[in-house]
Amino acid sequence: MAPINLQISLSTHRTHSFGDVQPEYVSTTMDWWPPSDEAWGNSSIINANLSHPKLIAAAKGLHPFYLRIGGSQADEIIYNFPFRNGTISTSLEEACKQRPQKCLTSQRWDDVLAFSSKVGARIVFTLAYVMHTRNDENVNDQKEWDSTNSRLFLEYTANSRYAAVVHGFELGNEIRHNNKVKNVTRIVEAYKELRKMVISIWNRDNKGKNPKPLLFGPASVGTHDTSELVQKLGPYLDVVTYHKYHGGGKDEYLPTYASSPSYYNHPFKFSSQAKAVVKFMSGNARKARLWIGEGAMAYNSGRRGVTDSFLGSLWFANLLGVLTKTSPIPHSVYCRQALIGGYYELISHANDSFVPNPDYWVAYAWKHIVGSSKAIGPIMSPHRKDSVESSSRFTFGCCKRPGSDTVLVHAFCANNNNVENYGSFGDVVFVVINISKDKEVMLKVPQGTNRTEYVLTPNKQGLQSRDVLLNGKLMSIDQNHNLPEVKGMHRKSDETTSIPPISITFIVVRGAKVQECFSTKKANKDLDAVSYSANSLEKLSPEQETGNTRAISAPESSKISRNEYTSDKDSRGSGFSQSLLRANPGSNVTAAMSSVANHTPTQFDVFPREGSILKEKTIMGDVSFDAAKYNIAMQMNFILAFICVAGCTRAWYKRRRLILT
Repeated sequence: MAPINLQISLSTHRTHSFGDVQPEYVSTTMDWWPPSDEAWGNSSIINANLSHPKLIAAAKGLHPFYLRIGGSQADEIIYNFPFRNGTISTSLEEACKQRPQKCLTSQRWDDVLAFSSKVGARIVFTLAYVMHTRNDENVNDQKEWDSTNSRLFLEYTANSRYAAVVHGFELGNEIRHNNKVKNVTRIVEAYKELRKMVISIWNRDNKGKNPKPLLFGPASVGTHDTSELVQKLGPYLDVVTYHKYHGGGKDEYLPTYASSPSYYNHPFKFSSQAKAVVKFMSGNARKARLWIGEGAMAYNSGRRGVTDSFLGSLWFANLLGVLTKTSPIPHSVYCRQALIGGYYELISHANDSFVPNPDYWVAYAWKHIVGSSKAIGPIMSPHRKDSVESSSRFTFGCCKRPGSDTVLVHAFCANNNNVENYGSFGDVVFVVINISKDKEVMLKVPQGTNRTEYVLTPNKQGLQSRDVLLNGKLMSIDQNHNLPEVKGMHRKSDETTSIPPISITFIVVRGAKVQECFSTKKANKDLDAVSYSANSLEKLSPEQETGNTRAISAPESSKISRNEYTSDKDSRGSGFSQSLLRANPGSNVTAAMSSVANHTPTQFDVFPREGSILKEKTIMGDVSFDAAKYNIAMQMNFILAFICVAGCTRAWYKRRRLILT
């Protein structure tokens, strides 16, 4: 087959920046599926061998990253944690004996926290919601969220030596999916309560040693559910998340779809679900961050031979480029499902082999070469007449049109946060994905002084390969658990590069002198930027209208002794005991769980009531949100607009009558 001849470049002065790319942009997840599920085996939070040196080594290769712990089973997990006085609930013990695969103990949680700390991950944890809304007949969504068990979990975590590892919490996983929960008002009230709890517990127990965890949500799927939840929960969220899969793992035609150019995302043709989120965020003064909190090519645990092969990696590499340029708000983080488990796992859990799959090596190379940078464009080419038009500012392909292109290109400023030499200020990185099975690309980059190329290709199995070669050398973890170096091939600027079929190529162009890439600013991180008020909550009152932090009153409650709190909801303990009774038929836990109510701390009134001033330090700037004043302002704007329209209409009619007479 005749090769594709292509030339690409960037303007040195007219390049546009779409936004910063965080070093944590490529992140991942872990789940709760039991060993009885063939696709998951011993890969869940409960069962995974987190001390295995090969798993630790592989996970370290992705640092820094966020580890989102959630999934479909998250709403059924019991937390068997001690009270503050060290005692253990007998009812929790009994529940865990009957449901060991749905029971997280404090000892196991310590292991998870230690693992995350060791590999350079920060945790976003999904708290159980659905099971704690059930009535005595075990029907979902029949009462307000019972937070008793979650409080035990939060208190233990705040006092952990690894408390800094926890980045945030979300409440429930896809809770509106398949009508598990319908009452949105209860969900909103539950988020309000969760924010109160996090603030009060971290103020009292952590004492400012670590930033307070953020609130994430709605962790939803579906356009309607996502749109509704984001609108209602928006004021209480620090990070907006949704879940996105692009096909079904059980679909027999998935391999065919995944081989077609039309399956590769283009920013202008992104999902209606994402558009619903972006629509809310673009008009929201708080400017929360946007994450895909769980995603992969296919749901239902993925599909063998697709989501664990090089075929899936071509799609994955392109998606990473696309999500940095979604307009008007780029995605800050993509949590790839899953670190281990399912047929889409980044690292194979089979027999504790922990051999990285192809998508792992794409993420590994991305971390090194793109890393902390900026997404930029447009990419220009004499081979594409539309290359400088707005339609190609966000992505570039060759050589037909979006949805038909077999060569996909994304551009970034060189990694400005690496200790290795993957470029410097003013340099750029092109990511070139050739999805053609039989056409190589003869690429010219007439820019810069020289360049370095990193070409990822499969082995002889082609698209079905589970091995990845970097410039012809197999990428693997050696017997001493060392990860391979990411070394490139050096070329002069006037040399032509051969991009092989079914390949992913990173090209670092040195001496490009792109002005947008000379900025010394590091990529924005949201690690600690929005922690309700960082360490200043106690210093501000609702009357204070200056400063950069959320104005929240912290009354005398912050001075209460650790052993002087009491329950503010007597029904909490009995409600939770009933949920455990349903989980453990025949066990008498009511008496034992009465102690839960007695050990439930006061819900300190440290969250602003409706209408009070809500000030937030965000990474997008200092903004304030006053719900009552906002509503009045909107009503006034509507009235003024109505008066204006009525006045203009009346004037028009008068003028028309004068003309007619």
